[in-house]
Amino acid sequence: MKNFTDIKSHIIPEFDDGPLNFDESLEILFLAEKSGISKIIATPHYENLLINNKNFKDVEEYVEKLNSLAHKNSIDINIFSGISLNFTEKIIDIIDTEAQNFSLNKTRFFLIESTFNYFDESNIKIIEKFRDKRLYPIVSHPERNIYLRKNYKILEEIINLGALIQISSDSIIGNNGDTSKRFALEIIEKKHATCISSEIHNKDEILFPNLNASYELITEAFGEKVSNKLFISNPQLILDGHLPKFED
Repeated sequence: MKNFTDIKSHIIPEFDDGPLNFDESLEILFLAEKSGISKIIATPHYENLLINNKNFKDVEEYVEKLNSLAHKNSIDINIFSGISLNFTEKIIDIIDTEAQNFSLNKTRFFLIESTFNYFDESNIKIIEKFRDKRLYPIVSHPERNIYLRKNYKILEEIINLGALIQISSDSIIGNNGDTSKRFALEIIEKKHATCISSEIHNKDEILFPNLNASYELITEAFGEKVSNKLFISNPQLILDGHLPKFED
């Protein structure tokens, strides 16, 4: 049993493109436990909260209910609240007025989705805003961003500004294509990756077994010490509100 901490998932129903109901959520959690996950942060997409007329309090209520159902069904896993934000000007308002409500587990860490085809000066200014507030943005799946793949210096720039980097497990095993896989491994090789997460959306994706598969692949390529940092210790530090390190 690996004791993974997964900081990005879509496991609560009725919020976004995740499970349709709590029964499906429980099926996902069952797979999660089997694959070695002991802690998981539910991170529904922020824009879907707006579309479905929900807010962070609803996320917390659904997480509380799902925790209760999981324990009643003897699933030994703990679920925590978070939200997956987007690189938009709305983030600046959130940082200024109600930052903690949109963080991961009420910490100073925030999950931000990178787009797939651009990354411009406005994105960098948002990273700077986090830095100025002594908050930490975690940029999600940059390995899938076409612009960043061609401009590694931009990735280095946002890391130097305080951004952390979350890699998707299905990129590691090649589900997002060879180019995303190569770039993900390059980020890890350069010691710029902070953690690797499942990003599970539904039971049919079968991504949780792939979290194990990506762990084994990273162990083979970089050693168990690196794998444990990316899948276990760094995500746990984020969950607890402590700053991980890129290097030992």
